[in-house]
Parts: sequence; C-alpha cells; structure tokens
Amino acid sequence: MTWLMLAVLAATLVTAFRPGFDLLSPSRIYICVYALLLAFYHLNLSRLQTPWSLTSNLLFYGASALFLAGGLWVWIAGKSKNPDWRLDFTAVRDALRRDSETVDWPWFRRVYAICILGFLISFGVSMAIVGGLPAFMKDPDDARIKFFSATQITNYGIFLGPISLMLGMVLLWFSNPSRAGRRWILASLAFVLVLYMSIVTRYDLFRFLIFSVVLYHYGRKPLRFRHVLVGLFLGAIVFFAAFLIRVNTSSMETFNEMIQVKMPKHLAWASNIYAYLANDFWNYDFAVTRYVDGDRHYPLQYGLGLFRALLWNLHLEGPLDDAFHFDTLYNESAARIKGLNTVVYVWHFYKDFGIAGALLLPLAAGLLAWKFYFNTMLTPTIFRVGIWGILAGVVALSYHTPLWELWFLYLNLLVFFIAHRRVKIT
Repeated sequence: MTWLMLAVLAATLVTAFRPGFDLLSPSRIYICVYALLLAFYHLNLSRLQTPWSLTSNLLFYGASALFLAGGLWVWIAGKSKNPDWRLDFTAVRDALRRDSETVDWPWFRRVYAICILGFLISFGVSMAIVGGLPAFMKDPDDARIKFFSATQITNYGIFLGPISLMLGMVLLWFSNPSRAGRRWILASLAFVLVLYMSIVTRYDLFRFLIFSVVLYHYGRKPLRFRHVLVGLFLGAIVFFAAFLIRVNTSSMETFNEMIQVKMPKHLAWASNIYAYLANDFWNYDFAVTRYVDGDRHYPLQYGLGLFRALLWNLHLEGPLDDAFHFDTLYNESAARIKGLNTVVYVWHFYKDFGIAGALLLPLAAGLLAWKFYFNTMLTPTIFRVGIWGILAGVVALSYHTPLWELWFLYLNLLVFFIAHRRVKIT
C-alpha cells in the first residue's frame, strides 16, 4: 500500500508541472498531502496498527472521492462557461501587478504595524506571567500551553504573530517597497518569526509556510519540482527543531515502548515522529470500529464542531460538551493513546452529523474550495490570492486539526479583510 500511495503522489506531481496545470489547486493539495501521509502510515511500524475495517475504508475514501468530485463538478461548470480560459501564470502575475496599484499600501502597513505591536505586547505579558520563554524552560511543551493560556486577551494577541508574518509577505512581494522599507519588513518578519518559534509551536508556522508558498507560486514564480524539495526540506527542519526541543529523550523512550513501534531504542526519536504522522489515521479507524461498526453509542454533536470557534468565544462550548457528553477538540472518545488526540477530518464530520456528514460535508467543501479557487484564477487579485493562501492551509492540514473549528482562522480572515479595506473601521 505504501508503494501505491507513493505512485499516486508521483503521478500527481508529474502531471502538476505541465503547462496550464496547477500544483496548488485544491485537489492536488489534497491528493499530495494524503498520499504522502498514508504512505508513511502504511509502513505499519507500530504493533498497535490493525487493518482498516470496511467501514473505515468506505468512509475515508468515499469522503475523499466526494471532495474531489465536488472540485471536478465546479471545474467542468467553469470551463463550460469560459471555454477559452486556461491557467496562465504570466497573466496571473500581470493581473496581481495591476491590482497592486489599487491597494491602499499605507493603510496596509498600518494594519501590519498594529498586528506586530499587539503580538509583542501579548508576548511580553505572557512571558512575564509564565516566567520565561517555553523553548528555554524545563518542560517546553507544558510551558507552551501555559504561555498561550496566560490570559484570554494575550491568547488573542499572540495569534497576531502568524497574521503579521502573512501580512509582511504580502508587503514584501507586492507593495514595491523602497530599499529601506524592504529592510524594515525583513527585519520585522525575522524578529516576529524568532519570537514565535521560541514558543515551540509548529502548527502556525506551517500555516505561514503554506501561505508564503501560495503567494510565491502565483505572485513571483510558479513552483518547480526543486522548489517542492526545498520546501519539504525547510518544513522538516522546522518540524524536527520544535519537536526535539519540546520532547526530552527519556520521555521519547517511554513513548516508544507505549506505542510499540518496531524500532530500536536508539531510534526512539524517529518512532515518535512516525506516531505523530500516523496517529490521525489509526485514531480514525479506532473510532469508526468502536462507534460505527461497534456497539458503543456516540452522541452526534449536530454542528458543534463546525461552529466551535463561535461557541468557544461565547463561552458555550464547555457547558455544551459537559451537558451532552460531547468530545472536545481533544477527541477523548477517539484517542487510542493518551497524548495522541488528533484525528483525520472525516471523524470530525462524523461527530457532527454521522455518516451523512462524513460524506456530504467533504462534497460541500470540495465545491466551495474549488469555486473560490476557480474564481481567483479567473480574476486574480492580491486579496483573493491571500485568502486562498489561508484556505490552502485548511485543506493541507485537515488530516491533523480541523482549522474550521478554531477561532484564529476567522481572525486571520478578518484581519485580511480589514487590511484590504473590505471591512472598513475608519
């Protein structure tokens, strides 16, 4: 199965670099991410892994097929209305260059500066409360959680850091800054990035990396295969650096025994990473086997997951979880091993609306993602490409954490609307 997934990945990459085709379309992002991760998963290095049940296969591959079918439907409909249209990266770059002349860059820079200031204040307050930086504390992972949760206000403010990085990349590549302005943007980006990395969190850095790749791909130069290799290399460095800081050697050895990975003890660090990449899929099959094929009841959440961000901010998520025995974002019912609590997105849709949700919501997601993507390629603007950079992260990271359930996704979108004056506050 690993070789089959690698073949799917290779075929997708080979066809993506032909003229008129796009590596960063919703469908190719989805196929590449899941083919790569399933190739890792099917190495079957853990004795805890069991073959997927028939239901697990039908739900996952059915959801995947419907996501891709939704995209194909939109593509066919779009081509029927615009039969002469073909993706032309030169035309896209020219359109973005023309659009850059209409953007209110002084206002954009003010929003950027305000985001950096909000991040720095929140970062400083959290550091004072926690008593240091997580990267340099005895238990970096525990300190990281305390750092984010120091206060609710600083929790909002710290997430202005990744938004600042995204806005900074837009300024750097599209605002045509002077030499001094370019140096200021680069210095501020580096400063925010170093501070945010000291919190030893990876998730938002990957969102920023995906956003930057999307911006570069459409605004500067289309990706080539060598760019993909460099991006994977840099992503691996970020992942390993944060991972090795957060987890100490003794805990890795203990964890290696707990997950029963078939590796020598001196490779415990590698086994932990394997479990990190594979657990979403084995948690998914574990949950399906218990609650869909098995005899255990699961209380459907009827949209709590989809609207978790809103309910969290209204302080209603906790009471609803307690009152109806719902799972939190930590997937208590689906976690096969304590500490590995992430599950591939199909389970999150099942939690809300059962089998119908697990199949129909991916179809709706494919329709919406492709509709926005197709419209963006038809009439490219810096604003639309930036929003697609954020949404591409939702597709790419859906195997791990459902971004649509997290409030900071909507904070990202709101700040981009404000920066582009789509929402006016003055």
